[in-house]
Amino acid sequence: MLEFSVIVPTYKRPELLRSCLEAMAPERQGVAPDRYEVIVCDDEASEETRGVVLRSLAGAVYTVGPRKGPAANRNHGARLAQGRWLVLTDDDCIPCAGWLAAFANALRPDCLVYEGRTTCAEGLLSPLEYAPINETGGYLWSCNFIIDSSLFRSLGGFDEGFPHAAMEDVDFRERLTDHGFGWNFVPEAAINHPPRTLRLSTLLAGHESYYYYLIVRCGTIPKLWRVLMNIAKTRVKAFFRPVWWRDLPKAVSLIVAELASVCFYHHPWRTKFSAAAPDSVRQSNQTHRQVIVQEGSGFADADGPRVARFTPSSSRKS
Repeated sequence: MLEFSVIVPTYKRPELLRSCLEAMAPERQGVAPDRYEVIVCDDEASEETRGVVLRSLAGAVYTVGPRKGPAANRNHGARLAQGRWLVLTDDDCIPCAGWLAAFANALRPDCLVYEGRTTCAEGLLSPLEYAPINETGGYLWSCNFIIDSSLFRSLGGFDEGFPHAAMEDVDFRERLTDHGFGWNFVPEAAINHPPRTLRLSTLLAGHESYYYYLIVRCGTIPKLWRVLMNIAKTRVKAFFRPVWWRDLPKAVSLIVAELASVCFYHHPWRTKFSAAAPDSVRQSNQTHRQVIVQEGSGFADADGPRVARFTPSSSRKS
């Protein structure tokens, strides 16, 4: 049985994927090639992406995803995985040297989940740039953690109901802690997430997933004023970056468009997801997740966690 199965979901980003895969070469990771496999799940089913996979990393497995979003794509990779440990990252991340070896060296018998460190080496300069940064642990973002494959499957994997690539990892983390599990933080297991440019479509996708999370998974109806307040706070923080003036007009326009769009979609999202939320889910999750709900749209904060709750580092089941 293989030790590690690295799962990389991808969609229409062949050049970013190339950098990700090239960084996973055995000589760079310090792990023998017979100890791990890399599975790339392509939700676009692109011949270009298939070629990138075959040329960028010897032995990498290419598979067409189910085309139901990143949660379903990751679950698809997990079903194909042969390793004892599932290693999760994204196609726009670049594993640092020794990333996989650091996870391998951190393994211990009583620990089933490990979280790596996510950095942005280039830094966030403009208010239009974002990157998930996790220097201290406690967030368990899907771009950098490993989990025992049997545990992952017993929890049902990621919730495939999330409409977009946001909050599905937060939901998985909460289900993990609901079952009494925590995890250990491994700062040596680092990946670099280069900065990306904020776009209105990406922001709205994140907000829609957040509404799904609150309504369907937490059983709570979001308050519009709280969502708007948290968006404004997050965006204002970005204006204190080193080169804040570079994209100032575009950034201001984006904030206005984002706030207006959330106001427009607030009621349709509430209606759609309220109809989809069974009473049993609302009742079972509402009390446990009040801390997250009260914090508002934490996922929108490009400089910090998507939610404010910090999970203990112990990885033992209580």
